[in-house]
Amino acid sequence: MITDTLQSKGELSIYEMRGEGKVLLIKDTNLIVNAAKTAILTSLYTSGIPSRAINTLRVGTGGTIDPEGLYVKPALGTQTSLNNQAEVSVGIPYEFPLTAIPDPANNKVTFVTDITYGVGVGLRLTEAALYCGRISDFSPPIIFSVKNHPGIVKSAEFSLHYEWTIR
Repeated sequence: MITDTLQSKGELSIYEMRGEGKVLLIKDTNLIVNAAKTAILTSLYTSGIPSRAINTLRVGTGGTIDPEGLYVKPALGTQTSLNNQAEVSVGIPYEFPLTAIPDPANNKVTFVTDITYGVGVGLRLTEAALYCGRISDFSPPIIFSVKNHPGIVKSAEFSLHYEWTIR
């Protein structure tokens, strides 16, 4: 008997960027949520389903159980949003467009983006998520993958570079 299992998994790396310097802050696996798995499977057997490509990164401040950002909450497969999404202003989330770098030979794609020097200053970032785009103005984006991590206090002195690989 031959068995083959399709298991998507991801890995998030976050770097602090100062001038030409690049320091790895976090590198860890992440959780692909149940809604994303359902969307992938549904697209395999249902015709007429529009594609929802991963196109944005969102960040938040609710990924830890303590205010200092030391003790990380476990991510849940049932999550449909970040625990406490960071917002530019009320109701408007920080959204960072992603660049996809496909690597079909190795069955992976890496999404990259940056939070630049002056953005999010003072926030203690403790969670990040990949989101799939809207299929209409009336449909919300859906979360694909989430990672809770120790706190990174964002400063104007550095930018953050995110590299998120899905295999």
